[in-house]
Amino acid sequence: MSLQHILLCPGQGAQSVGMGRSWRDASPAAAALFAQADQLVDLDGGARLSATCFDGPGETLNRTDVSQPALFTCGFACHAAMCEQGGEVPVTAALGLSLGEYTALALAGVFTFAEGLRLVATRGRLMQRAAESSKGGMVALIGADEAKANEVCAAAAKGQVLVPANFNAPGQIVLSGNAEACDRAVEVGGTMGLRATKLAVAGAFHSPLMAPAAEGMARALETVEFRTARCPVWSNVTGKPH
Repeated sequence: MSLQHILLCPGQGAQSVGMGRSWRDASPAAAALFAQADQLVDLDGGARLSATCFDGPGETLNRTDVSQPALFTCGFACHAAMCEQGGEVPVTAALGLSLGEYTALALAGVFTFAEGLRLVATRGRLMQRAAESSKGGMVALIGADEAKANEVCAAAAKGQVLVPANFNAPGQIVLSGNAEACDRAVEVGGTMGLRATKLAVAGAFHSPLMAPAAEGMARALETVEFRTARCPVWSNVTGKPH
């Protein structure tokens, strides 16, 4: 039986100071990608993306407009280093968590590293801007199915935005919306016997509060030529291959 290789690419929240350094040190291919990223991504204050990945500071790396291009670059560099050291392996499928879907699409050849990095950097800036203009948050519900998540939202929203945003696994759903509604969701979830925990995020991601970012990304995506994927890439939205 032949081995099946599936690429799973991480999303925002997986970043940590020091990430990518070992790949850069061990692989010329990874080092070249970090050098290319430094040329393509402009960070505030003239900082280099690679230096921020390797040395921080953490508060800078955790910014949405920094962590997204950083994670995309690290994911691509990791794959390049593995191929350089062990040879190309046939990939059966690729998928990614939120931002990671861009990495998966790029690794499948739908667009190039440079095109993907520009898209991700734009996405990060737009989402950072949307997060700063709307005070929002996210809450993880443990033990909730979709019906219970909707029940929590209905009880806690009180005229504000609060929606089920991420269906991570059976019994684990993340809500997203206005910060006050998220606070109420923690209380409501507790009274329903659910474990409800606010997440350390910069905004109400995957909610209607991100609509301005979605509009900007639609325009950015119109500038990119999408190629046929070399392998199936599974969608976050439908749970099926694109």
